[in-house]
Amino acid sequence: MLVALGTLASSQSQSTQATALAVTRLLNYCATHPDAVLRYSASDMHLHVHSDASYLSESKARSRAGGLFFLSTKPKTYAASLLPPTPDSKPPPLNGAIHVHCSIMDTVLSSATEAETGALFYNAKDASPFRTALDEMGHPQTATPIQSDNKCAVGIVNDTVKQRRSKAMDMRFYWVKDRVTQGHYLVHWRKGADNLADYFTKHHSPSHHRLMRSRYLTDLHRQVSLQGCVDPQCGAPSGLPQGYVPQTDASSNRPAELASAA
Repeated sequence: MLVALGTLASSQSQSTQATALAVTRLLNYCATHPDAVLRYSASDMHLHVHSDASYLSESKARSRAGGLFFLSTKPKTYAASLLPPTPDSKPPPLNGAIHVHCSIMDTVLSSATEAETGALFYNAKDASPFRTALDEMGHPQTATPIQSDNKCAVGIVNDTVKQRRSKAMDMRFYWVKDRVTQGHYLVHWRKGADNLADYFTKHHSPSHHRLMRSRYLTDLHRQVSLQGCVDPQCGAPSGLPQGYVPQTDASSNRPAELASAA
């Protein structure tokens, strides 16, 4: 909903009949899905962030930044120093979101790398008060892992990429580079399919919304059959996201996706 609301808000000053139809469609979606429930599980109360951006996806050649914030396990350490997550390492258990960033960046950016670096800046800026609050609540924070799916942006903030033309990007974005050097953030790369912030940067089809909704929210209208299976993922069709809960078929007591394929 945040992506749709942001686009509608940006078009209010020059609204058309299409804008009114888009508002009606959004209200119909809200009426169709009135129960939005977040489920939180006990964890180490360590902040994790997923960051993503969509380049030139909004009006007037603007880009959108998105981020997902949740509390999970602490990063592994070796010899009193943090181990940076690798692309093949096991991700931390997903928990309910404590904050979602979804905004249209106010400047026209020159490349997808600059858009991704800008998203890192906005998400790191949002994460700073969360780190302070968690420290004051008695949950000391080591470097906050921030996951991105753009290797060049990750290389820029980690100072592992030699910049040339990209030096002309907005100087505000280099604040993230300083914070990484100070040990406040641990920016790492993982493939886009594992980036949970991607959902909040683009306009998706209804089928994609239905597929991804159970990944971020607890769907009260879905049931799961655990007969003969301890793992809720048992028997789930391939290609579905982590945490997906299949809808059971009443006649066969099997996941509806498998019953329809049989």
